[in-house]
This record gives sequence, C-alpha cells and structure tokens, in this order.
Amino acid sequence: MGNPYQDPENPRPFLGEWETHGAFGDFRVIVTAGEGLSVRCTDLRVNADLDVYDQRIAFNQLSFVTRTDSQNVLHTIRLDDGNVLNYQLTIGQFARRTNKGA
Repeated sequence: MGNPYQDPENPRPFLGEWETHGAFGDFRVIVTAGEGLSVRCTDLRVNADLDVYDQRIAFNQLSFVTRTDSQNVLHTIRLDDGNVLNYQLTIGQFARRTNKGA
C-alpha cells in the first residue's frame, strides 16, 4: 500500500510524520521532499493547517517556524530519535528568523 500522504499527481518521497504535545499546542508534522523540503504542520487542537516558515534540515535536525494569531513557535525534531522540542518565539525573534516583518 502506498503512502496516504503522497499525492499521486505529484509524487514526493515521504520522510516522516511526528506528533508533538505540550504547552504550546498539539501538532502533527508531515515531511516530504522532492525539488525541495515540504513541511505540513497541523494544529491538532483546532484541526487546522498552520503556515510554515523557514523549514530546514541541519545537523540531523528538522526545524521550522509556525505562526498563528496568538503565538509563534519554533519546532525542532531530531531525525535520529524523533525527539521534539518546541519553543515560543517573540514577534522580534520570528521576524529575525524568517526575515518577515512583524
């Protein structure tokens, strides 16, 4: 059986799926690759996909930032063991990390 997250019209290698739960929210993260890294992050508390910024893989860690009306969160997932760390960012930290205006 194929990957349920893979679009048959645009096949991309599936890299992984993680769920995180904590003070900053409950999230499902799905990562695929192809001509670039694609990160989909769903807020499980409200069942909504979040805007994802500045996704990257370095030193065996996936990191990306999500932004909602109430918070900015830096997500870091260690790819070797799936350990997840989430940090809340200030508006200034978000702007510096993503080069987006606050």
